[in-house]
Amino acid sequence: MLNLFAPLKAGQSVLLAFSGGIDSSAAAVLAKQAGLQVHAVYMELFPGKDLTRVRQVADQLKIDLEVLELTSQFREKVMKYCWEEYRDGRTPNPCALCNPVFKFGVLMEYAKQKKYDALVTGHYASLQCLPSGHKGLFRGADRKKDQSYFLFGLTQEQLDFSCFPLGGMTKDQVRAIVTDLNLPNASDPESQDICFATPDLSVGELLRQTFDGEMKSGNFVDSNGKILGKHNGIHTFTPGQRKGTGVALGKPAYVRSISAERNEVELVTDSALLMADSLRFHGLVTHDDLPSEFRALIQIRYRSIPVEGTVKLSGDGCGIVQFDNPVRSVTPGQAVVFYDDLRQIAGGWID
Repeated sequence: MLNLFAPLKAGQSVLLAFSGGIDSSAAAVLAKQAGLQVHAVYMELFPGKDLTRVRQVADQLKIDLEVLELTSQFREKVMKYCWEEYRDGRTPNPCALCNPVFKFGVLMEYAKQKKYDALVTGHYASLQCLPSGHKGLFRGADRKKDQSYFLFGLTQEQLDFSCFPLGGMTKDQVRAIVTDLNLPNASDPESQDICFATPDLSVGELLRQTFDGEMKSGNFVDSNGKILGKHNGIHTFTPGQRKGTGVALGKPAYVRSISAERNEVELVTDSALLMADSLRFHGLVTHDDLPSEFRALIQIRYRSIPVEGTVKLSGDGCGIVQFDNPVRSVTPGQAVVFYDDLRQIAGGWID
């Protein structure tokens, strides 16, 4: 069991990022079975949430639980950033931003301050020791749950300090762990990708209301600039979107592009126009000495299938991706992540 937490040894203490859900509960069980001293911390990112269930699960697991109040920091560093992205016609990725800043930023610093030996989370990704002595990030065994895409922004220090015991397991195996212990969360549904999303509002509109942003109406246009109708704000649209435009063109209409400068949303009825053979990116994060040009498997959103292509770096953290075959709905603001087979080697933000 200890190989799940290598190079830790029995008796060492770990800080567990704990939500009270299935995944973090299973991670706690595995850590205790490995002989580690487990101390859980819950990050309170939203005010007023009832933590009764979280405390109940922690008590049943017999682990100490501490609550870190981070609501104002999360609002300013994640939610506000996301609103500014939507306002500017981009589609942000809150999870890829939150991970290096909070789950592995704030928590790692807290863990080191308190002298814990490692940070344990319930992510579906694998950490493997490399010849360099550092840890490399690999896809999780459950491809449908693999979360390595969201973790591209982690520093080498954050990777080396972390443990992902669920990386080699499927969701069914993880659920079986909490079911066998008769934990109250065993039958909980899957958690949503964006923690602050609600079923009643689009994420963009929720953030606009949260930050009292201006509702700026503008035009839907076709590829020639012809006005097709009116929209109530570019923040509610994303490339590739089909539903919710309210424009009747006699056939399905798709969002092709968004211009914040002109406050326009371009619609097309030919889905072939959503295809792109390249993209630009910035903010490269990598722990390898990459050549200026390399081949990779390229993933442009969380649930997209990785595709082959060539990455050309410009030396300033920016670069261009050339796909072997065109891909659909490249979305500015999302992460583009590069893999060498199962190992994640770099990532950045789509321009």
